[in-house]
Amino acid sequence: SLSLSLSLSLPSFSLSSINVRFFEYLEIEEEHRVYIINQATRHCDVREDQFFRPYEIPSNATFEGAYNIGLSPVAGFEVHEWSDRLPGASLTWIGSFSSHDCVPISEVIFKTNITNSITNHFYDITAGISDPNIFIIPTECRAALKEKEMK
Repeated sequence: SLSLSLSLSLPSFSLSSINVRFFEYLEIEEEHRVYIINQATRHCDVREDQFFRPYEIPSNATFEGAYNIGLSPVAGFEVHEWSDRLPGASLTWIGSFSSHDCVPISEVIFKTNITNSITNHFYDITAGISDPNIFIIPTECRAALKEKEMK
């Protein structure tokens, strides 16, 4: 099972204007918390991640099938797709992982229908953590967390 914390930078687009903002997302699994940092202003928003799920195949997942990515078994690799489509569940998860070493490839999380969903694609993955400092909570986020805890 693969379990990790995540640090990424994603653009946020506003359809009402041509305003593109970039945010850094620092998701700390042990805290079930997400730190969202506006890269222009360095303002940090701290959120408890109510729907947090580790980047792994859940123990209750159902194997949906296998397929190949690439031109052939030699030039490509096999992918396994898993889900936790449970009757009455508030969220549904579908995830794709490499069959050889269980590296996440993509996941979709949705409530009642796929039109309201979160899709994550994982790429350019390397084994290990070259810079563990990326998981240190920035000063502006520590201040935001203190402020939130005082409320």
